[in-house]
Amino acid sequence: MGNLISGDAHIPNQLFEDLHEGKITHVMFMVMLWHYRYSTEVPTSTVIRQHMWPGRRTKGTPSIETLQQAIERLQALGYLKGAR
Repeated sequence: MGNLISGDAHIPNQLFEDLHEGKITHVMFMVMLWHYRYSTEVPTSTVIRQHMWPGRRTKGTPSIETLQQAIERLQALGYLKGAR
């Protein structure tokens, strides 16, 4: 498997495959993109929302709870360790 390289981030093709196969959701995919680009630690839902969806909340902006569930599911799948 190869990687998509964006700046300093190396995004595994498995992430795209898991999205395509329905193993992860679009929100989980966005969390991982943020993680690969900005963080060496497990992200928090609040920080991700501030970076990915800044400003006022609009339709389509995931809630803190949705982001936290995505982080926990990514941990369960082995994408992240030690979810907060």
